[in-house]
Amino acid sequence: MITLIISAIEDDYEREFITNIYNDYYDYMRKKAYSFVRNNEEAEELVHDAFVNLIENVKVVMTVEKQKLPSYIITTIRNVCINRWKANKKFHEAVFSMDDADLANWLKDDAALPEDLYIKNEELFLMHKALSRLPERDQRLLEAKYTLNLSDEDIGMQFDIAKQNVRVYIMRARRKAYALMKEVTVNEK
Repeated sequence: MITLIISAIEDDYEREFITNIYNDYYDYMRKKAYSFVRNNEEAEELVHDAFVNLIENVKVVMTVEKQKLPSYIITTIRNVCINRWKANKKFHEAVFSMDDADLANWLKDDAALPEDLYIKNEELFLMHKALSRLPERDQRLLEAKYTLNLSDEDIGMQFDIAKQNVRVYIMRARRKAYALMKEVTVNEK
């Protein structure tokens, strides 16, 4: 496919220049692309895209000094790989970004086994029992963070805590709750 695109270049000198780049650097570009994606077909596509980029900018590429040309070509393939990765990342974030309600519906298990429901209810009961033994401030902090989904800034204003310290307070409250859950679990057995 790349050779077909190269043959479509009208200017003989430009066609020969790109053909030489293809012959000299194709293998190295393919290895570089493969190191990014670890997939032969996708690496081939990335090299193809890099050559399209080089062909579109052939006049600029031809002005690059001969000793700097390998660096220019490798930078081109690297940038093509990075751009593809960013585009894929944005696509996956758009496809898989769900709010909590969507995620809860998607993960809902309508056919849960009775044993699983019993265990889950026991865990919720133990967690409720442990949380009720926490100091009121810790209870309210955990409720603000995990039930009300308030931001650290809002929690800080509500509890008169510096924004940068909110996470520390919440972490300490979680640790206390976890310790109490372990204690409640031991006492229940």
